[in-house]
Amino acid sequence: MIPQLQKTIIDFVIKKNNKKNYSNDMFSYYAFFEKTPGYFLIKSFLRKRYYLNYIFSLIKYFIGIANTKVNYITRIKKDNKKKNIIVSWAFQNNFDENGVYADKYLKKKSNENKENIWLLIYMDKTLPKKIDDNLILVYKTTSVLKKIIFFYSYILNLFKINFFKLKIFKKMNSFSSTSSQLLEILKKNINTKNVSELLVVYEGQPFQKDIIFFFKEQNKDVKIQGYDHSAPTPLPLNLIYDKYSPNELLITGNAQKIFYNKFLSWPSEKLKIIKSLRFRDEEKSFYTKKIFFPYEIRSPKKYLESIIYLSKLENLNTHIIRNHPLQFNSKKHLELSKDIDSIILAENKNKIENKNFSIFLGQTTAVLIALDLGITCYHICPDPIFDSYSEELWKTIEVKKLSKNLFKYTSKTINNFF
Repeated sequence: MIPQLQKTIIDFVIKKNNKKNYSNDMFSYYAFFEKTPGYFLIKSFLRKRYYLNYIFSLIKYFIGIANTKVNYITRIKKDNKKKNIIVSWAFQNNFDENGVYADKYLKKKSNENKENIWLLIYMDKTLPKKIDDNLILVYKTTSVLKKIIFFYSYILNLFKINFFKLKIFKKMNSFSSTSSQLLEILKKNINTKNVSELLVVYEGQPFQKDIIFFFKEQNKDVKIQGYDHSAPTPLPLNLIYDKYSPNELLITGNAQKIFYNKFLSWPSEKLKIIKSLRFRDEEKSFYTKKIFFPYEIRSPKKYLESIIYLSKLENLNTHIIRNHPLQFNSKKHLELSKDIDSIILAENKNKIENKNFSIFLGQTTAVLIALDLGITCYHICPDPIFDSYSEELWKTIEVKKLSKNLFKYTSKTINNFF
């Protein structure tokens, strides 16, 4: 049932994408790790009752335009001769005292090659005291007044440029406002016609696709690569191939290549397998006998029901809970952790046997890292159609459904994804 529904979803998305010949707007950004209009469009395709959620999400991303107002800092001079651009994300702990940036996805530093210009989307509130002289650091403004002014000026400018054009409505959202600002920042600080290479830490986000397409139009000979920095989600439809995609996508395993070619329309010659830059030295011990939490706790009741079910099959006494690194202070996460500890204590008092396995909650790609290391995985999925992996789509994974929301995975061979 689940594999068939997953294939139906893929067919639905591919048909819509082929009809439009592009997927760079909010209506076709099908990232299931975010509650985007694209996500709810698919949910409403499966169950009509979600159509109201789809409408609300459109309103949310319209209002969200105000929260996309960004500022930036840079020491780059526009008359520089640099020809390479790297687009990635940055956090405060990525910078040393001298302002040198270390990218956690590419394992590169900004001072290693001064021919590179880094366009960095900054994710923390406190800015680094110094930044290297080849960085553009883009960060969200905190000023409420500036947000309001930006919202109205963005809408007015849209009407001024696109009046009487249907596409105006497709740009009235936070994805498009982000894209327009980032492109203006690039054009203001870089001689874009001189760029010969563009590398994007790639997630198929609309702003990434807009940057890629801009440089494709600037110069047909520009080398454009995307780096797929994470293991794939069960349905990685945010990475569907179209004219806005990189000329070459760097991936880290044969399992991705087979899936992306067969289901996401990627030509085989545009997929290049490399050793993972991000996950180089993963220790098996880190992924063994753990309970991994997701970023978002959507259905705590379903997690607890599955933990109770699993605790009757396996001994969980020595399993350690690993909270999501960005949710250490989340009340929901802390409460769920306490509840799971109580279940383990109550259900596993007299059990001795303790096998080598780990448990993963919600939509997560960490389960694939563990499988590649030869670890048996239990996956608790609040929404199995979107959260669970199926062996009909991912041929290297053996899947056993234990209950409505609980799945057991073993890998048929190792090193499929990394």
